[in-house]
Amino acid sequence: LMPPWETRIGPVVINNIFYSGVVVAGIIFGGLYAIPWLDRKFTGDYDDHNLLDRPRDVPIRTALGAASIMAVSILFVGGGQDIVARTFDISVGRVTTVLQIAFLVLPPITFLVTRHICISLRDRPGPDRTERRGPVVRTAGGGYHAASDDELAAAAEPSEGTAEAETSNEATSETADQATDESTVTP
Repeated sequence: LMPPWETRIGPVVINNIFYSGVVVAGIIFGGLYAIPWLDRKFTGDYDDHNLLDRPRDVPIRTALGAASIMAVSILFVGGGQDIVARTFDISVGRVTTVLQIAFLVLPPITFLVTRHICISLRDRPGPDRTERRGPVVRTAGGGYHAASDDELAAAAEPSEGTAEAETSNEATSETADQATDESTVTP
């Protein structure tokens, strides 16, 4: 997709393969390495994060990611433009022109559309009613059901029998662990 640029430095000629194979790849991978640093610099958030943000909560970051994926996807299709031209019975020159225009136009459009969608999702009010009315409890048989008020109250106040059962379970699991350890020892 690169235009036929040639740069002459003395007797050396640098052709468009250098630009498309080294410069463009350097920009892509350099951008990937710089994203965390740039994100911290522009957002001012230097804390460690162990959870992901929802895309709607960070619309600019999401839109930049979507636009980058669009740009790399167009370059990927450009790598097989002769196959695309043969498949659709179009000249390679026309496919190249379409992909060059798409590379300049589609990433900004993708950025704007994605940013708009994320902001709309972030700013919309929550649902008036949800199907989940309260906590979900797992039954002894492995099923799930909505917890009733009685079950919630019982879970909030552990009884003496429950504490004794937990102590009994812990002792049983320790004994089982010791038995397992003894059975794995070979003479």
